[in-house]
Amino acid sequence: FLLKSVSNTLNLNLTYDNTLKNSLLLHIRPLKKRIENNIFISNPLKNDIKKDFSNIFNIVKQILEEQTIYPNFQKLSDDELAYIAVYFQVALEKRTLQKRVGIICSTGVGTSHLLAARVKRAFPEWKIIDIVSSNHANKFNSDNVDLILTTVKLDKNDVPCILVSAIFSDVDIMNVKQKLNML
Repeated sequence: FLLKSVSNTLNLNLTYDNTLKNSLLLHIRPLKKRIENNIFISNPLKNDIKKDFSNIFNIVKQILEEQTIYPNFQKLSDDELAYIAVYFQVALEKRTLQKRVGIICSTGVGTSHLLAARVKRAFPEWKIIDIVSSNHANKFNSDNVDLILTTVKLDKNDVPCILVSAIFSDVDIMNVKQKLNML
């Protein structure tokens, strides 16, 4: 239930993630026993998790508070919620791994290779499928790439596109990570 609800809220299918599924099961089974026996645990990272992963923490909290299938889970402590939120955060961060990426620059030559090198350094797990000029932007489709990084504004709807600078700064890296978590 929780896995499907979080997936729906994020508009992202996490139900196929067996690691996430198993982690949740391994945590929730003992959690049910703790609830039955009025055992409370402390999470020393609770405040950091609530601050750094506030989006997923709040989503998990809201879903569990509003659901009526498992009444004992409606009033979980923030300590327990923080543990659960971490499992989802790990799954979200894994999604940034192993992307097939297309790079589009205004000319497709010098700056695009600089951008490709910097992308590879920032995301070594990614595979750069192709580097093209903006004149050939239609070369990429959702079958070839998962994501397009571009230095020029594009009107493509079939593949997520993220506008970045040719030097791919730290701000660009953070922007890409944030946008990937929303995809």
